[in-house]
Amino acid sequence: MNVVDVGSDPGSNPPVPQGFEAVHRLWISLGGRKFRSQYVSGPHFGFYNTNYWALVRQAVLNRDSMICFRCRETAGYVHHLSYQFTGEEHLHPETLASVCGACHPMVEYARLANSLISRIERRKMLLGETEKACARLLEYRAELANLKLLYNAELSHRNRKVKSEFELQSYEKNGAMLLLELRAKGVKETAQLAKLLEIEIQECQNFAAQVLAPITRSNPGKIQAKRESVIVGIKYHQGNLSDIKIGDLVQLLREPENHFDSNAIRVVLQTGETLGYLAAECAAVVAADIDSGIGFRVKVTKILKNKICVSLNSLNS
Repeated sequence: MNVVDVGSDPGSNPPVPQGFEAVHRLWISLGGRKFRSQYVSGPHFGFYNTNYWALVRQAVLNRDSMICFRCRETAGYVHHLSYQFTGEEHLHPETLASVCGACHPMVEYARLANSLISRIERRKMLLGETEKACARLLEYRAELANLKLLYNAELSHRNRKVKSEFELQSYEKNGAMLLLELRAKGVKETAQLAKLLEIEIQECQNFAAQVLAPITRSNPGKIQAKRESVIVGIKYHQGNLSDIKIGDLVQLLREPENHFDSNAIRVVLQTGETLGYLAAECAAVVAADIDSGIGFRVKVTKILKNKICVSLNSLNS
């Protein structure tokens, strides 16, 4: 990777990778390390709205020629492979990758696996609490198994639910049983636990590598020819709903930077007014199609009081 020294803030910053000079100048103007300190815990709400991220995102897409690193289709997103350098990503662009809409929710599984590795590493430092370590080991195994299940089913990642009291008690109970088994082998349990945790780390690493490995889409153009969706958010429509008729054509506009849903698809009337958004469950599927270049003919099919439905016919089917 080519680097340059832009001469700003000398002595305190490493050389700037080529292509990120403009980002660095903005970063310095924002306070440099002070700006970084706001996001040491990760890109909390508001980060993706900053001018800094907008420049970083564009620089990464330019670097990668807008090609998804995973499937080689057209990329429209920039994905954090790690949150370690949030707020100074331009100095560590190797932690960012361009991805397409279809791959974006899938590569998140790699980061979750790496996050699990960090938790296991911390647990290895607390092997003196043997019973608790056994319970956590079983918890880590269950989490990794769930990640693999969701990934293999090609389901988009969702934030994990909070574990119930029953689940936590189950891990504690089974952890106590595992500890008895380890003690029965006559070998020091801390050594056995360290080995088991190391095996779990290897499993996580193998899974992360599987997720990030290049793939070939066997038939990227094969999609469901027709879909239907209810339009949500029409109560915010400023126009007169009585002017909308069954059969009216509408347009779809992607909003990948939408703070509430990166799959958001806005429905726009021929007048340019926003009618609402596709329902989330439909948008989660259609967003990937649109991002890969597939077009749709969309028209109003149902009008029931304040509910409007549209049909989406693929132009590529």
